Amino acid sequence: MTYLITGAKGFVGNYLMKMLQDQGETVIGLDHNESPEEHIHQINITNKEEVQTLIEKYNPTHIIHLAAMSSVRKCNEHPELAEKINVQGTKNILDAVYQTSKECKIVFIGSCVEYGVPDTIPIPESAPLKERDVYSKTKIQAEQLCSQYVKEKGMNIIISRSFSHTGPGQKPHFVCSEFAKKIVEKDLDIDDDLTISVGNINLSRDFSDVRDVSKAYMLLAKEGVSGEVYNVCSGKGITIKEILDILLSFSEKEISVEIDKDKLRSYDIAALVGDNKKITELGYAPTFQFKETLQDLFEYWKKNLSE
Repeated sequence: MTYLITGAKGFVGNYLMKMLQDQGETVIGLDHNESPEEHIHQINITNKEEVQTLIEKYNPTHIIHLAAMSSVRKCNEHPELAEKINVQGTKNILDAVYQTSKECKIVFIGSCVEYGVPDTIPIPESAPLKERDVYSKTKIQAEQLCSQYVKEKGMNIIISRSFSHTGPGQKPHFVCSEFAKKIVEKDLDIDDDLTISVGNINLSRDFSDVRDVSKAYMLLAKEGVSGEVYNVCSGKGITIKEILDILLSFSEKEISVEIDKDKLRSYDIAALVGDNKKITELGYAPTFQFKETLQDLFEYWKKNLSE
């Protein structure tokens, strides 16, 4: 089997590539950034010809499509580019596979933001989708394309709606990594201000370890049923305050927390917690306790900021 991973140099992509390689699979990566690794190709998924040429060359048996403009802020600032990457880029991959080998199994990575403000918690896959911003709109449109290609062209596509995930290596503009980095900076006396400014920390989110999420995508690639949607999540909610308290417990300093009114947003969703029964029935079983994930994230920043 040959796996093709788009967004191969991203947070999840790095873990997923290594896990597949460790299992002895042939893995090809696509990323918009240049990479010194021979098996990772620099390519823009919005370029239809480039995508077609590469998929024809490697004729993958499986594709896990991670590449996307995933920043809500950037999508809102650049809606045309977001549509080009998230929707047209996905279409380019689907078209190339259809013309090359429509038997190739594709896992499309969607997002829990597609649910908008949920009607029930935990959120089942049957919950209605609701556009709230450019990012959720483009993800819904790309997912609808996938469903259309399954029904009309007989393609083999599985849809993941992934909830929050974190772990070592995550960029610090995501909340867990941001808090961990700030706390470590204070521990190492890089920052002598022993106060952390936060927004609404009473929000509840469903967090998983990036290593478990990578395993979930591998499971979907192998066992997922074409045309089906699977929530990739822990099924448990944790508040941002609880996450912050855990990270603060790793610190050697007495750090205080203050609310910054400029960080409070009226449009924040109070709770996003998924129902994971469907994917657990496939055999998904998370292996990391979330405190362990946060400890590993904390140690990652400690190591990197000490160098």
